[in-house]
Amino acid sequence: MRSALALAAGVAALLLPGSAAAVEQGPYRTVQRGYDLGRETLRVAGSDWRLHALPTRLAGEITAPVGAPGRRPVVVFLHGAHQSCEIPGGHFPTQDWPCRPGFQDVPSYRGYRYAAQVLASHGYVVISLDGNPVAPANSTAFTFPDGEPFTPRTWMDLRSKIVDAQLRRLVRAGAGETGEAVGFGVPLAGRVDPVRVGLVGHSRGGEGVVWASTMPGPRPYRVAAVLALAPVDFFRRLVPDVPFAVVLPYCDADVSDLQGAWFFDDARGRTRTQPLWQAVVFGANHNFFNRVWGDETGWGLGGEPSDPCAPSEIGRTRLSREEQEEVGAEIAVRFLRGALEGDPELVHPLGLGDAAPWQLAGAAVAISVQPPTADRLDVVRPEGRTSLRRNLLGGAQGGSRLDSFTVCTLEPGTILKPNWENAGCGRRPPFQAFAGSELRIAWSRAGARLTTRIPAAHADVRNFGSLSVRVAVDASDERRSRRGRPLPFTLVLRDAWGAEADVPVPRSHPAVRYPSRGLAVLGEVRVPLTSFDGIDLGRVAAFELRFDRAPSGRLLLSDLSFVR
Repeated sequence: MRSALALAAGVAALLLPGSAAAVEQGPYRTVQRGYDLGRETLRVAGSDWRLHALPTRLAGEITAPVGAPGRRPVVVFLHGAHQSCEIPGGHFPTQDWPCRPGFQDVPSYRGYRYAAQVLASHGYVVISLDGNPVAPANSTAFTFPDGEPFTPRTWMDLRSKIVDAQLRRLVRAGAGETGEAVGFGVPLAGRVDPVRVGLVGHSRGGEGVVWASTMPGPRPYRVAAVLALAPVDFFRRLVPDVPFAVVLPYCDADVSDLQGAWFFDDARGRTRTQPLWQAVVFGANHNFFNRVWGDETGWGLGGEPSDPCAPSEIGRTRLSREEQEEVGAEIAVRFLRGALEGDPELVHPLGLGDAAPWQLAGAAVAISVQPPTADRLDVVRPEGRTSLRRNLLGGAQGGSRLDSFTVCTLEPGTILKPNWENAGCGRRPPFQAFAGSELRIAWSRAGARLTTRIPAAHADVRNFGSLSVRVAVDASDERRSRRGRPLPFTLVLRDAWGAEADVPVPRSHPAVRYPSRGLAVLGEVRVPLTSFDGIDLGRVAAFELRFDRAPSGRLLLSDLSFVR
């Protein structure tokens, strides 16, 4: 079995500076077929938290390689909530299922062909599931056959059960079973590897595949990687300990708060053997990850005088559908290949890498990576007021010449507990993709800095490769964080002998860019320790952020770590 570090390295190929070109086709021809496996009665959670019978159609589309030898890795796509039925010609969309007479199914499951075909060309068996049977469950106005009403929990439980039911059928087909119940339309006997399964979900399907990956066993397959595209996170379920990636389209007008950031941030501080990865794709919207869906409407999320995410901005600050499909395929193919097969061409020789790209497939991105627990020394991750004066290692911490220095905890709760909590975030809390607790720092004087001390027991960082910190510009402070202006700063390490080394963060770094719609998202700044020249990395005594590159500003900060 490959080590966690090797697996993390495969996933981290996304961090290669040269990975901006569109992903290449693989060596295999592909075949694509629609399939209908008939109905299966699934047991799904109702309002009383008990399971209720619900007959459900299992259908979708399979894309498979031609001539690929042996058992092949499997990828499952699950779309989100969208109109399920419409009159031919695209009129009068509904959320019914089954469709009423005169209406036809909307084939949302075909919306990921741009990625499925490339994956299949690299030897993957890909199924994209028809999620339309879930459509009525998106409302509480419907009931189970026994009269029990649907609830929000039904939304996700049914999605996870559809994933599980179809994966079980696929494994049966791979084991040689034949017949209508496993009639995927292509030969599968001996061609399905049940221990290399990757799940990809979009929108509510993103949370759906997280639920599917955490279902209790036993199961005849193993989920080995999960990718969530523009997901909701209604229930705050922790992601499994497998390579996990979340993609946040910055121009999302559906999941406009980018709540999928919770998946990454809720796992902070948890013991993990596998990495987490988050990419903010600037200019990407919600719907263009699915080529069946039209563009979103209802812009004006950030209250900007001119919206950089409006459809009229496609080709300037917005991505076209074709451009967004390119970056979606790039992320999906590289992440899944790195996680499921560890292709040597995708493995960065420095593990998780020191320089994340600022572009993927030509699209601007901001990337954060959390390595496995064993590959990090976490120094700062705010968890309460005591986090102001002490870091996680017990070292003293404090600010100098700062206007304000607080722990900000902005907690919107969940769909089941919608109460908001705001502590330390001021009268105008930051408009932010939710990130748990973080330091909120403001300055307007020369010499402003934050210092956190490293106790002697943790002073030797020579076994680590980089220093990592996650930051975002807080645009809610309009006086200090001026519109459109980035907020670069300087990273400083000081050793026990008093020697210092500093590395300035460039103004162009995506983590310090001004949020064009006012929506702040934490991005990672990662610097190789070799860049801190002239100090003793065996006796590091302190770390500083010096706010010497902008006369004033307000930043959000978290997750200061030494990483391998």
